Amino acid sequence: MMHSQLNEIIMTAIDKLYKYDFYLLEHDVHEQTISSIFAYYLRDLFKEKKLPWNIDPEYNRNGEKPKRLSSIGNVKPDIIIHIRGLNNDRGTEQNNLLIIEIKKDPSEEEIDTDMKKILAFIDEPPFSYCFGLFIGLMRNNENNRYIWSIRDDQQL
Repeated sequence: MMHSQLNEIIMTAIDKLYKYDFYLLEHDVHEQTISSIFAYYLRDLFKEKKLPWNIDPEYNRNGEKPKRLSSIGNVKPDIIIHIRGLNNDRGTEQNNLLIIEIKKDPSEEEIDTDMKKILAFIDEPPFSYCFGLFIGLMRNNENNRYIWSIRDDQQL
């Protein structure tokens, strides 16, 4: 999947989140709720386009074991787009497509922490995600922050 196609889907899901669930942002609802709703919009958009990916919020498993990064420890990403049960063991497969971390009104420290996690998921086998995305959601939907990370062998 190309980055441009993925970005288009992400932006459509963001628009739906602000259009139908702005209440969650303006009332400071926990980010897990927001990321779960965002994942539902992504799932619907992937289904509409007949794309074969699983979209899972707070997915904490790597097979039978907890999801673990050697540089960070046990982790559960906000949202992952992947094929369940498969990894990118050699770093060349495309079974782990995108890891997303979401924060509301993020501080620079929160962005740095999430970016380290995203980069580790891209760099570390067996995960070797193709893409990573940090989304900083602001209440007005005008100053949102989107920071993409792309595995070296992927196309923009």
